[in-house]
Amino acid sequence: MNMNELEAAIYMKMSPRLLEWFTNHAPKYNENTKLKVFKKEGEMFFYSKNELNQFNSYLSQPWPSKEGNRPGIPKGIKNEIKKESGGVCAICGSDLGEFAHIDPVYNSRNNHPHNLIYLCPNCHTKYDNQKYYSIEEIRDIKNEILKSRMILWRAKSDLINSIISLTMELKSIRSNQNYSTVNIYSELNKKIIKEIKKAVKVDSSEMNNILPKHREIEKYNELKDGIKEILEKHENTEEQIIQVTEKYLTKSREVLCPLCEGSGTHNSWECPVCRGIGTVDCEAIDNIDLAPYEQEECPLCKGTGEHNNWECPICRGVGTVDCEAIDEIDLAPYEQEECPLCKRRGTHNNRECPICRGVGTVDCEAIDNIDLAPYKQEECPLCNGRGMHNNRECPICRGARTVDCEAIDYIDLEPYKQEECPLCKGRGMHNNRECPICRGARTVDCEAIDYIDLAPYEQEECPLCKGTRVHNNWECRVCRGIGTVDREELQFIDIAEFERE
Repeated sequence: MNMNELEAAIYMKMSPRLLEWFTNHAPKYNENTKLKVFKKEGEMFFYSKNELNQFNSYLSQPWPSKEGNRPGIPKGIKNEIKKESGGVCAICGSDLGEFAHIDPVYNSRNNHPHNLIYLCPNCHTKYDNQKYYSIEEIRDIKNEILKSRMILWRAKSDLINSIISLTMELKSIRSNQNYSTVNIYSELNKKIIKEIKKAVKVDSSEMNNILPKHREIEKYNELKDGIKEILEKHENTEEQIIQVTEKYLTKSREVLCPLCEGSGTHNSWECPVCRGIGTVDCEAIDNIDLAPYEQEECPLCKGTGEHNNWECPICRGVGTVDCEAIDEIDLAPYEQEECPLCKRRGTHNNRECPICRGVGTVDCEAIDNIDLAPYKQEECPLCNGRGMHNNRECPICRGARTVDCEAIDYIDLEPYKQEECPLCKGRGMHNNRECPICRGARTVDCEAIDYIDLAPYEQEECPLCKGTRVHNNWECRVCRGIGTVDREELQFIDIAEFERE
């Protein structure tokens, strides 16, 4: 099955512009995979459904990273994510924004456009710290963005018929419980109103050839003129448009699609009953058989919506599938084999395994495509294979003693160059104890030296020996013969205990 660029955009939930970008650019670091075009006619691209499915699956897999740690987001995807939220934070509307992963990057390790949302640093931090918004709420916001964009793209190819679905989406957005607090909903509201304005400007003489047969031109003109009048008045525009459209549906004997309930989508796909319009003829509704669309638990993810810590490729995260389709699902490619990198441990170099994402197994179909070369090990250049740095766990290899060979060229050792410890002055001791700053190593990382606070270690006279260094003719047990103690420790010293002795 082949699709034009608008159909492909609706199918993939990605803009035609991004799909075109994928045809010219390989999104992943050090890889050459691009989206293949089936054919091009003039300025219009056509894609095959199989190629779109394969490319979507490719984007969902772990992304390699230049630094061996965090995969970079390519420019084309950045532009897409920023544009879909209007260039402002999707939650608060701040002009200052950045790209946030819905499924944290340490789990997902991918920059699939559906896993990214544009948030300001403040909202991003709150989300990362699980304050105010949960992952489910952010996913709901993202899904609403994608659903609205699908309806808007559909409107470009079917402007007149889109008034109904646009209005129903407007109603859906305004009924969302977070409508007043999440900025992106008001932005989508504006975009939908803009498309409705375009639709009502279409000349009535053109309608006879493009309206569905069950929509009469006179009644449709009433709807169009009613919306025009509302738009000119600019008073309670959205609510009045919804009311006028609902009256039109009643008068024209149209009802909301019983499967998608007016959304135009079913299980993240275009609704197969109304074909994305959102309504059906009331006379036809009795003949609609919803039995094939009754839902059963997805046989792969068992209703969780996830498979190996990724969105389930069968149900696309919904958790259920149409009962009619369940017999045709082939689970063979998803049978599990031991992860070739972590050998079922789920960890690699004391981190979550980047191949299986901590599951310990991978799909048998995918195992032949796994490249282990980037994960071959070399001695850590900081700790030289000891696993320790300055008497602490090495921050580069995290105690594993080795690092991935692909990452070694990108390790910056500059911050770990050593300077004399500012507290013990290279002696390794402070007040006859191991120095608490360098932990006896005598040096500290040069990057850390500016952040060392010496104030707690300023000296004050020992409250027990009064600076004499001795107590009861013995070395003072509080200051250990130094005569002074750290200011920070002073409040914790109990003199009464020593006086009793």
